[in-house]
Amino acid sequence: MKKIALLLVILLSIISYSQNNPQWIIYNTSNSNLPSNSIDEIVIDNQNRKWVSIWGYGLVEIDGNNWMIIDTTNSGIPSNMLKTINVDYVGNFWAGGWLDYFNYRLTKFDGINWTIWDSSNSPIPESYVMSVVFDNMNDLWLLCMDPSYVYDDNYIVELTQDSSWILHSSFLDDIGSRQMLFDNNVLWIAGSHGLHKFEGDSLIYFPGYGGQYPTDIKKDLTGNIWTATGQAGWGQLNKFDGSTFTSYLNVNAISIEVDSFNNIWAGTQNLGLGYSELIKFDGINWTYFNPLNSELPQTYSISDLTFDKFGNLWIATQSAGLVVFNENGIVPVELTSFTSSINENDVTLNWQTATETNNQGFQIERRKTQDERSGEWINIGFVNGSGTTTEPQSYSFVDENLSAGKYQYRLKQFDFDGTFEYSNTIEVEINSPTKFSLEQNYPNPFNPSTSIQYAISSRQFVTLKVYDVLGKEVITLANEEKPAGMYNVEFRMQNLDLSSGIYFYQLKAGDYIETKKMILMK
Repeated sequence: MKKIALLLVILLSIISYSQNNPQWIIYNTSNSNLPSNSIDEIVIDNQNRKWVSIWGYGLVEIDGNNWMIIDTTNSGIPSNMLKTINVDYVGNFWAGGWLDYFNYRLTKFDGINWTIWDSSNSPIPESYVMSVVFDNMNDLWLLCMDPSYVYDDNYIVELTQDSSWILHSSFLDDIGSRQMLFDNNVLWIAGSHGLHKFEGDSLIYFPGYGGQYPTDIKKDLTGNIWTATGQAGWGQLNKFDGSTFTSYLNVNAISIEVDSFNNIWAGTQNLGLGYSELIKFDGINWTYFNPLNSELPQTYSISDLTFDKFGNLWIATQSAGLVVFNENGIVPVELTSFTSSINENDVTLNWQTATETNNQGFQIERRKTQDERSGEWINIGFVNGSGTTTEPQSYSFVDENLSAGKYQYRLKQFDFDGTFEYSNTIEVEINSPTKFSLEQNYPNPFNPSTSIQYAISSRQFVTLKVYDVLGKEVITLANEEKPAGMYNVEFRMQNLDLSSGIYFYQLKAGDYIETKKMILMK
């Protein structure tokens, strides 16, 4: 075994405080469906759904703007106390429990059914499941022990895809949680004073740091293993590079996460300072976020950290709810697409956002272009936004009955405070019809209104009139010069005292004349 050197690092790196304008979104019992502000763990699945465990309240599933509480009153979940949670690679939710007090050791939710393992249907050797992880084959691995003893046998157990149980190994260590990590085919387990490495049938122990209760373990982008042992002030943040441990005594870490730039993020416990901190370490500099210099709320502990697919950091706190944070600022409205489609003389606009903050909505603007000239932008509609959300949102708007020509569209996005931004501009072209035509009205029979569509292939003076069976004119729907294009006219019964029966509508455009029959049925 390689010689292990212990380096105690106490504030030897440069400390800085965030000077930019980061974005914080805080969800709590007053503005969301959270049943409590004390969050234990949060995991995010491959569909970007968030699963939040809350002691005594069960589970909250966050799917876009939909927040659903899952507990023993509305589901098959075996208990409202979930010791540890995780999601596998195909989206199944798993939770470890405590048989003696919660009546289950392990449970799985596949989106429809809950499966429960207890002493009657599983060989799990102890009653308390502390960690749940998955290997490259999506096999489940558990770490369990008897919680009656702080220092006792820890058992490594595997549940394979073919539902076979395998008891692999055991070792003596303190109680912990969220302390297992798979790195390819190697299982790393955070202990109170070092790391256990399980590979094949071999279990190797690397002693090298202080602490008592391991509460998190992560691997960074260069292969270093990080552990949190700061629970109750017994330990700190630790790094293992394969041969040497480095312990950062300035960080009583409870939770750890690694971002896409290989920065290490740690959440701490309120010990001495009067508040917990979110700490970022880039390998040289330390950046501290706390209630004194940021919008991070006052809380007893930052119990869990995880990034979503948009790079937003989700922060579980023990007294302030759920916090979403992005150091570079969550874009108020991040527009990911803006497209158009044409159906005859109608243009459908579709757009999607990745995230929204304080979004009141979108004003749709249009202008017509001719040759090299463009007309003035005009407001043609408004679509309400989704306020504040970190989930993708989809919107659409239909611009109907356009004449032939080229049109440009843009979105004017408004915040609730009145500020606005413009989107990019997209252009569409409505082609002129190749012939004159008059379509059958729809619906037919009708009451109280029906639509009549017609097309003209060149600029003409157009009249469209409705007659009764005696040839008496009922109403004139069009009587003006129009450019080539397709048109849709609505015939409404409002203010017309007409009886049920057959009526005729006639289009005249230059030399083109056509008449069709329609039926009014009261």
